[in-house]
Amino acid sequence: MPQPAAKQWLKKHEESCCLSEADRRGPFLAPTRLLLAENETFTHSLNFTELKSLPGPSLIVFDLDFTLWDCGGTWCDCLSPPFRIDQKRIVDRTQRHIRCYDDVEAILDYCNQQAIPLALASRTEQPRWAKELLDLLAITHRFAFAEIYPSSKVRHFSALRKDSGVAYEKMLFFDDEMRNIREVGDLGVTAVHVANGMTMELFRAHVDRF
Repeated sequence: MPQPAAKQWLKKHEESCCLSEADRRGPFLAPTRLLLAENETFTHSLNFTELKSLPGPSLIVFDLDFTLWDCGGTWCDCLSPPFRIDQKRIVDRTQRHIRCYDDVEAILDYCNQQAIPLALASRTEQPRWAKELLDLLAITHRFAFAEIYPSSKVRHFSALRKDSGVAYEKMLFFDDEMRNIREVGDLGVTAVHVANGMTMELFRAHVDRF
């Protein structure tokens, strides 16, 4: 569950938002795709026309391992399927516990309520496992785009720019690996190093200053 400070910050921003729920959903009309593996696509709906002219990020992108989720202290492609729910915990065959970091739910809530589109960029060797975990964690629907496959993240971001129409300079990216931060930062993306999983403090610092 989000920590009290995270909840208070989210509540403050919810109260200050002047858009109704219908208004927040209104701009998201044009079809886009979720790319989870080669030749595997999923349809979402999104339109960035108005967002790209507003201040702040037009697209926020997250890595998965050690950024959005903790897979029992390892990478998701080092887990041992099958995955299952055991007493409300998602575990693999060896009982490794897969969970989102504490503040992630509040962070995703804020982005969705503010109509800030979200994307995933992961170079996991097991994209189908990652998709299954996203489904089990019930957060797949949060993301307008997902580039999840083994490759340089330069390729991931090239696809995100093409599909979204958002310039690199309007993207905000969170990742735990410095090599990804350097490569993506060189494209013009605001790339933020995540040292110990996503926290509201880290998110707030970079969204508020974007």
